[in-house]
Amino acid sequence: MVQVSVYRPQHKMSDALDILALNVMRHPVEPKKATDPVVSGDRTDMMWVADHGLVLRVTTSESAKDALDAVVRGLHVSQAPA
Repeated sequence: MVQVSVYRPQHKMSDALDILALNVMRHPVEPKKATDPVVSGDRTDMMWVADHGLVLRVTTSESAKDALDAVVRGLHVSQAPA
């Protein structure tokens, strides 16, 4: 199972520190740089700030976690959302 979620936060989100401040991910691993994504300790969940201030989240089942990076690489925001 792979789930992709897109959020448009009410306040401006800039980087991983803003995502960590939301406290919405179980067992996050603090990224090395603020521009890196936030990843869960079990590598089944990843969140990052995309273009146009959107926050993207990809969650996988334990059996599909090897596909997490490939799914994330395939996602992009092509234009400003309405």
